[in-house]
Amino acid sequence: MNHREQELLHLLIKLDQPVSVKTLAKKLGLSERTIRNYIYELNGNNPWISTSKNGISASISDLKAHLQTGDDQSDLIAQNPAQRSSYLIKLLLLRKQNPLASEICESLFISDSTLKADLIRLNREYSDTGIRFRMRKGRLEYTGEEKNIRKVIRSMIRQETQDHYRYMEMLREMFGNEMVSSIHTIWSDLLSRWSADKNELLLANLIFHTTMIVSYSKTIEKLPELNMQPASMHEELCQKLEQNFAILISDVDKRKLEMLCLQCTHAEHISKPVVEYCLRVKERLEKDYFITFSEESFVSMFESHVEVLLSRVTRNERSENPLTKSIRMASPVIYEMAISAADEFYQTFGVILDEGEIAFFALHIGAHVEFASNLPDIYLLCPFYHNLQEQFESRIRNHFQGQACIQRCKTDSLPDSPLVLVVSALPLESMNYPFFYTQISPFVSEHDLQNISEHLDKLKRAIASQKRKEQLEELFFDECFEIEPEGKSPQEILKAMSLRLAKLNLAPGKLMESVLERESLCSTAYEGFAIPHPLHPCAFRPSISVALFPDGFNWNGTIIYCVFLMSLRNDDLSLFREVYEPLINLLVHPGLPEILSKSKNLESFKKTVYEHLP
Repeated sequence: MNHREQELLHLLIKLDQPVSVKTLAKKLGLSERTIRNYIYELNGNNPWISTSKNGISASISDLKAHLQTGDDQSDLIAQNPAQRSSYLIKLLLLRKQNPLASEICESLFISDSTLKADLIRLNREYSDTGIRFRMRKGRLEYTGEEKNIRKVIRSMIRQETQDHYRYMEMLREMFGNEMVSSIHTIWSDLLSRWSADKNELLLANLIFHTTMIVSYSKTIEKLPELNMQPASMHEELCQKLEQNFAILISDVDKRKLEMLCLQCTHAEHISKPVVEYCLRVKERLEKDYFITFSEESFVSMFESHVEVLLSRVTRNERSENPLTKSIRMASPVIYEMAISAADEFYQTFGVILDEGEIAFFALHIGAHVEFASNLPDIYLLCPFYHNLQEQFESRIRNHFQGQACIQRCKTDSLPDSPLVLVVSALPLESMNYPFFYTQISPFVSEHDLQNISEHLDKLKRAIASQKRKEQLEELFFDECFEIEPEGKSPQEILKAMSLRLAKLNLAPGKLMESVLERESLCSTAYEGFAIPHPLHPCAFRPSISVALFPDGFNWNGTIIYCVFLMSLRNDDLSLFREVYEPLINLLVHPGLPEILSKSKNLESFKKTVYEHLP
């Protein structure tokens, strides 16, 4: 919470009686709208500050308790441009608020000029969506069509979940590689022997919950006696964990592990209230956040989690979540979605969940969004005739489960994205549709499934090519593109290119030294081109500086036509792998480096590169 919210809580303690919003606003020198916004923020999904006709009130103990945790929340304030962008979009597009600029500056501890710079950055980032953010009459607002707002929110959610909700990395950082790897091995072995599903998301979910249990189970000096013939799957799992980690698993945790085993073998019984609750959460999140949630990968696992959660809270048992703060920091919007799920839980079961439980919800939601964002989309179009549509969908879902996000569509609401596959049992009138398309029989034969598989492979290749194009687009700059630069040796060329990056504040001055050190170890020249890079990543911002030599250049005995100086940050190693190898594979095409060297400017250069991407 910010210092103004703390002042509000102190004032409520001091007054110790219900007080009107108008009085609070006057005493704090704020608007009534601001007071209401602060109360909304402080309440979250747990309405501990009540609003009635008598005014605003809360118990003294609750007020003091929240003040004590205020310091812990201070690091949740948006502290950099990316976090502030996410916060502003959440405020304007999701909550539909129209806040005063002065209030935003005060709550984020930034100046008016910083806020204006953030708005410029937002407009630049989303310039192709038609959404405009601005400050008008002292308030923040936006303009744009609803369909474009949906695109912005979807884009932001997927961007925020990128690499943040990968369970394995988070767990290894918290509990160590040895424990997580051992649990991974145990589950992989058991799932294989049980002939159970073993998709990436399910396995990660099983490992996460098991790691939590192992981490707080009581360590014992003597290993428990080994039962040579465990009676059930969960007993076999418990036995392996106790033997491997020298722990004693409680009866409560054995029940949790039993539920996990039932979940992965599809033998679990989910109560009707939980099934209905999870479907309502799915519908609510899809409606509010414009993200599609798969019933197979999200709802089924979320049902299992909620069933265990409901059983636990009815016995007043609490499950510790040591990742709560890092999960909340990973993506404010995902956490907001988890709060919506927690609110629906309260409405359904009458139980208020704490932050640890909400963070568990965020893990399920964030992991699914990240998992789904890496899968291609398949849209199904089939006539609604008796149960034909259900059979059509079921046959395709069963065959391509875990390979794509599958959803229905209608002829009047076909997708507008070119990178999706529409599988239709109906002929489409227009042949000018932008997406990948195939028509099959409504009864879905084996030949039809093979047809879909072939089109899906084409779509995946197109998506991979588009991703590489987007990655490269972020790395090229007009100021870092030069034709026939001055320099008589590779060293002189590299010095000039490195200094240009440093002058543009894209890399530090030490880049040149590291690049030359790497080049001295082994030449980075290939047939027709060179891709030099520093020995140790040190960039402020990832970039590729380009130098072209239409007549060729002698690079230590190799004639080259293009130089690509790659400058990346320490945390861009995955980007290096994703860009470096494809770039080399592209440039080894006979004659392409020489063709690229004839480019007149950066735009024509990029156009040629993108046309040859695999």
